[in-house]
Amino acid sequence: MLEQPSVFRPGGGETTEEVATRARQWWQEAIVDSENASSTIVAFAHSGSITSLCGNLLGLPPLEWTPYYLKPSQHLVIKVSANKIEIEV
Repeated sequence: MLEQPSVFRPGGGETTEEVATRARQWWQEAIVDSENASSTIVAFAHSGSITSLCGNLLGLPPLEWTPYYLKPSQHLVIKVSANKIEIEV
């Protein structure tokens, strides 16, 4: 999954890169919408989407995404301010 993000398809589903692209597109749309509405966004997603989103936001290669992989019932907070991104697990 992380060693071959453009090839590995767990269960025949999306590759890691495809999941990352979809999560990044959602984030970009959510940020645009939040500029005109609330400053708080709440999202529920599986850990693959969240992990890839965090890695992308921080500009990390996939092999460095593991600290953001969530176990069941875990959550994290992504704070964005003045072009600074903080992630609290």
